[in-house]
Amino acid sequence: MGTIIGKKSSFEWNQIKGFIHKIPKLISLITSCNVASGKLLMPILSTVEKDSFEC
Repeated sequence: MGTIIGKKSSFEWNQIKGFIHKIPKLISLITSCNVASGKLLMPILSTVEKDSFEC
């Protein structure tokens, strides 16, 4: 019984550690997506802004 509980808690801890190690990669991915989105949106927003002031 103790061996089963030990294996289960070890397995769960490994999952938690794996998730914690993936957090920096996820943050990096989100940051790079935000930069790419900003580069795509800037021309669109500047066009919209120019069009709205011409009226």
